[in-house]
Amino acid sequence: MLVKKIYIYIKYIFLFFFITLLSVFIFFQLEKYLTILELEKNSQILDTRLGQIEYSDSLGEGPVILHIHGSPGGYDQVFGINKKYKVISPSRPGYLRTPITSGKTPVEQADLYKALLEELDIDSVIVWGTSGGGPSAIEFAIKYPEATRGLISFEALTGPWLEAKEIDKYFLAASDFSLWFSLKLSGVFGKRNLVSFVVPDVSNQNLILSDEVSFKELKKLIWTIWPISMRQAGFSNDAEMFFDLNLDLQKISSPTIAIHGTKDTNVDISHSIKLTEVVKNSKLHRIIGADHYMSFSHRNEINEVVEEFIENL
Repeated sequence: MLVKKIYIYIKYIFLFFFITLLSVFIFFQLEKYLTILELEKNSQILDTRLGQIEYSDSLGEGPVILHIHGSPGGYDQVFGINKKYKVISPSRPGYLRTPITSGKTPVEQADLYKALLEELDIDSVIVWGTSGGGPSAIEFAIKYPEATRGLISFEALTGPWLEAKEIDKYFLAASDFSLWFSLKLSGVFGKRNLVSFVVPDVSNQNLILSDEVSFKELKKLIWTIWPISMRQAGFSNDAEMFFDLNLDLQKISSPTIAIHGTKDTNVDISHSIKLTEVVKNSKLHRIIGADHYMSFSHRNEINEVVEEFIENL
């Protein structure tokens, strides 16, 4: 009798776990499907003379900003830019729906952006390169000065990326399910736990958590790395291209501003110092105490700096 009760007990436990795991898997697949649908709905694919490129257009009326996202990313990583500007945001090759064959090197990617602008009948832009988007944004400014009204180097990589951090190595190897589960689990344990997933500095965590808008925007950013399988080809290519990166920074002739946090551990501020030391018409704005997610912890200061730079072009 006891054996029978134990058997029934084990059977129900097994059934419970099976139903739970099946429910989690179904929910994961559904969320992934809906996320991909949303990504495709909010972007367009254009056939240029150099290959296909995916991009979004904010349809603003002000000056045109060509926004080049970081690593890992996609066209959907536009944060902290005033809505009055017209923002063209492409997915770099290997990210989302832009094939890696459209351009692997920063120079090839810069050429692809120029081909995109030609198709859109846009003569000149303010180029905004964030983090891993810095190299191709810089190459665009070097190769197409007539099309570059100004360059915003935003916590951007300007030299070799010698060693991936642990979280970067995780992104390179993660599956869609493992990353999805990690992000969901982080959210379950509260807002601070989710913020700490990417922001290590406690003071910057507090700044984000004290502002509901900043927290919501950071949460959106965190989820823009997912599905990671749609971004890994680009991220892997970045790791390869950036290892011995060599940019002719002194050839930049457009007005340039480098904005960088003094506590950035992802891309050290030395990258921006190097840029502004060799580019003649340039300046460096240090965000004191900010890290790589300063768009959320120090967004008001950044908005003021960017607006002033654009107004003076």
